[in-house]
Amino acid sequence: MPWPYSQAQVSKTLPGNGQVLCLGFVGRLVEHKGLHVLLEALEKVDSRFAVSLKIAGRVDSDYSQRLNAKYANRAGSHPVEWLGWIGNLDLGAFFDGVDVAVIPSIFPDNTPTTLVESLGNGRPVLSSDLPSLTHLAQPGINALAFTVGDSAALASQIEKLAGTPDLVRSLAAKTHNVLNLRQYALQLSLIYS
Repeated sequence: MPWPYSQAQVSKTLPGNGQVLCLGFVGRLVEHKGLHVLLEALEKVDSRFAVSLKIAGRVDSDYSQRLNAKYANRAGSHPVEWLGWIGNLDLGAFFDGVDVAVIPSIFPDNTPTTLVESLGNGRPVLSSDLPSLTHLAQPGINALAFTVGDSAALASQIEKLAGTPDLVRSLAAKTHNVLNLRQYALQLSLIYS
């Protein structure tokens, strides 16, 4: 069974302004999570597409500090906002402000909590094509995927989402394929029974 999401309140509707595609990255800012791939991809996204990025995570390592210095408020022509660490109680507010969650991991991340939380909050996922992600973030159903580590492929998928708002809504409609804590406890008790 995949991990459940633990927030008491979750976002169920997209921001829906339709003007700017807001991407969200939430997690530890360490190299294997692939934030650098996302920022490099955003630099490559054509300026005709209105795209922004919100990053939730603690800037507390050489890796994250280098990225924060290089992309302090922009990646190419696109705005970047560094929000710092966001606790579980505030994740709903974070997801309220993003259209798509991006999980650009460059190693076989074993069902990251971010993946479960993103889907639980009704956010389609744009992820690396690692099986440890695509078993829940199913390309063409509730997600899009790109070749792991390939920033050009990620940029292409971002442009596809930015240019097709209906696609974002269609993917979001099929995101609730993860369990909340109550559902998880019930399933677990049935297994043990």
